[in-house]
Amino acid sequence: MKIKHLIPVLITLLVLGTVGVTSLQASPGIRRTKVASIVNERVLAVNEKLLKVDPERLKEMVPEQSVVEKELEAIPIPRRFLLWTHNGKNIMWGTYGNGYFRGQDNHGEYVWGIYGRGVFAGFYDGEFFFGYYRRGFWKATGLFGLETAHGRYVTFPSVYPVPMAIEEAG
Repeated sequence: MKIKHLIPVLITLLVLGTVGVTSLQASPGIRRTKVASIVNERVLAVNEKLLKVDPERLKEMVPEQSVVEKELEAIPIPRRFLLWTHNGKNIMWGTYGNGYFRGQDNHGEYVWGIYGRGVFAGFYDGEFFFGYYRRGFWKATGLFGLETAHGRYVTFPSVYPVPMAIEEAG
């Protein structure tokens, strides 16, 4: 008799435990994401204050489009990036390496420029822009034809081919 009563109790405890563990795992992740977002926005704001850049000087540093193209073509396998605005209306993708980048956006506009030490600058649709980046977040002036814009970015590492040994049939 005791075993018959014990089985439903164990099943109930197992189900409640599974639900409890699942809810505990989901909640901190959501909280961490919101906290990380707020912290990274503050880091970008601090970055702007610390890295006061002169837009005119940056504009002079950005080479011609042909130079950027030549530099990126010299890299055997350039790395890739994906960048979007906070509202998802503007998305850009492209390649980068050795301090240069080039890309295209979902409106068909071409972009090229330079990056390094948390700052990036270049030309979008022939217009100069510059901005700051850090930990997957960015903020820029003049990008996407907007006075100011901000959002997220991800980078993808280079994929290097790995030679494999050829086995002889036999």
